[in-house]
Amino acid sequence: MTIAFSDGTSREQRVAASETGDKGQTLESDAGLLATLKRWGDKCVNPEYERVRPQYEAWKKARQVEAKPREKAGSKKKAKKPE
Repeated sequence: MTIAFSDGTSREQRVAASETGDKGQTLESDAGLLATLKRWGDKCVNPEYERVRPQYEAWKKARQVEAKPREKAGSKKKAKKPE
């Protein structure tokens, strides 16, 4: 018979986690979540990312640079040769 705890884990799972050092049930650090957000952006949809999303949005806004208008190909002015 397997005993289930209120969080859904069994006694065997808890013993295995304590013996192997499994950190699967621990919270990810804010720095780790932020680094993942910076890499994957809007693909991070799990609820744990909500606590660092304001920091991510501020970082993303600070990185935005106005794009310069691009010149059409071949429209560059050629430098005159010295006489």
